[in-house]
Amino acid sequence: MPLRLVIFAAASLAAACAGRPAAPVPPAAEMPVFQPAEPEAALTTSLTPTGPGACKFKGEADCLVDAVLAARDKLPDAKRAAVTRTLGRAVAGAKDEGFRDKWAARLDVAETAEDDAPFAEAAVRDLIKDKGWAELVRRAESAAPPFNMGRPEAMGAALPMAPDAGARAKFRDLMFDLARTKTTRGGMGDNFERGDFGHVLAEAAMKDCDVQSFDRAVALTPVPDNLRYAFWRARITGGAGNLAPRLKSDAKADDSTPVLQAIDGLAPLLALGYCKA
Repeated sequence: MPLRLVIFAAASLAAACAGRPAAPVPPAAEMPVFQPAEPEAALTTSLTPTGPGACKFKGEADCLVDAVLAARDKLPDAKRAAVTRTLGRAVAGAKDEGFRDKWAARLDVAETAEDDAPFAEAAVRDLIKDKGWAELVRRAESAAPPFNMGRPEAMGAALPMAPDAGARAKFRDLMFDLARTKTTRGGMGDNFERGDFGHVLAEAAMKDCDVQSFDRAVALTPVPDNLRYAFWRARITGGAGNLAPRLKSDAKADDSTPVLQAIDGLAPLLALGYCKA
């Protein structure tokens, strides 16, 4: 299902959640494991204040997986099994081998991490190899193949392949520009790609530890305050364990959307760790 449809399907569930701004955190190249050796005070305060049920810093990853499982257990059997498989894939991508093995055994799943090399990535890599970066930029701007379908996702795949930091920054700026409301012949605003560009740019900013670009990107999405983005932002600002109470309150007995969002948000933390403050 296209990302756009998934996001809109979740809109009614997350509309009541309010986002809270946090102080900017400088980007950094080093990314420790999810439970780094630095004390909790070394990390910037999280987007979500600490409250009853928040995970303590020690054992935070285990605590969050437990919170995911508690949310899963509210669901009917069929949906519960699907959530377990999705969590298994997130665990399989964890950087900490001991954590990975422990939870794979507890979940009784034999999952491998999801393939992060979709068709779009292969297409843009081939284009750069055959025609060069400048031609890729021209095609992206004009929505020519391979950017004629799923342009935000294809541009997101191309972004880390930029030849240098300057080219990457210009390409990111082009993505933000293309996400802006367009005016059609009838004078109507066209937001067709806006939400998808916002999602792709938010994911890139989360990986780059760039909170300012992250906030700018998330503002383009239809549901900027859902659990996925809260966890992604917490990777930059720290204190993801503070989101455990919110997961508990957002969990539904008939809808797996909040817990799946939480897993999608938790997966990069398990795989990459926190950004360093």
